[in-house]
Amino acid sequence: MSRKGKHTEQMKYFMFLLQIIMKMDKLNKQIEEELAMLKDRYQLECNSFKSYCKDCKKKGFLDSISQISAFQHNSVFFAEYAMYIEHDYVKARQFYYKAAKCIEYHLFIQPDVGWDYKPKRNAAPIKVKVNRMDRSIGNIFYAVLSDNHSIIERFVSIRDYPVFENLEFTLYAIIQSTLKKNKEELTQHINFIKKKCEKRDRHYWGMIDTFEGIRDNNKLQAEAGLAELAGTQHRRNLGHHKAFYSFDTTTYAKLAWRQGLEVEIDSPLVPKEMLPVMELDDYPIYDFLKVLDDPDYKSVSKPKWNILDIQGMVK
Repeated sequence: MSRKGKHTEQMKYFMFLLQIIMKMDKLNKQIEEELAMLKDRYQLECNSFKSYCKDCKKKGFLDSISQISAFQHNSVFFAEYAMYIEHDYVKARQFYYKAAKCIEYHLFIQPDVGWDYKPKRNAAPIKVKVNRMDRSIGNIFYAVLSDNHSIIERFVSIRDYPVFENLEFTLYAIIQSTLKKNKEELTQHINFIKKKCEKRDRHYWGMIDTFEGIRDNNKLQAEAGLAELAGTQHRRNLGHHKAFYSFDTTTYAKLAWRQGLEVEIDSPLVPKEMLPVMELDDYPIYDFLKVLDDPDYKSVSKPKWNILDIQGMVK
């Protein structure tokens, strides 16, 4: 190679490194800004939470999905704040548990909803009567991150509709299959994701190595998949995109730990303190959720709103 050719190659390599450095600087700046916003939002979220409690106390009941969703979103915010600002991972687990219980409470308010499902592309839609809890399968992430065995089992029992036709549902149902240790079903989910990734959704490719590694007890393969997922997390949108936190990668890594595969991933986007399985002695919940602990609550045809205790809900 001539001196001029070597110089050109060196310049290309230099420009490549420069682009990487600029991207990292941009990402680090975005992370700093989002963490500052997280810190600034804390008081606003506390005030909103107290306002929800005040409204519920005034009415004496919670009667809408939007109200429960507000408590759920508050819980998720407080979980992230606990991890990244307070570095309190016990509190983070407790708030993820509260978020999962809020989803379960949806079932108590509105057990069934209508849902249009197209079994195949361009086919006529079929009206399906879907259990509200079944439609909330995506929130299984909260249950896994909470480390609470009871709520995890509740989400594992959710039916999946219709998983092999839809990537979104497969992303959630693959967690169920892993927790159930159903290798045959898990392999079906992996193959479906492979098929999708080959066409266009390549930013989910890390899931293949992750779940094949978990299935085959291959730690190195699972870690490679998790590293790739952390690197492409900004391209996946599960409603939880943060520059500083990869919500789904953390959940999948924790799932590996639940299967006895103690994976390690060197990324600030995955809080390593959240990975060990650590069921807590105490999971405080909002008072209105305590009705879910009544073994007969599923048989109640109409919630007795007037007996719900709204006291003690303020954080």
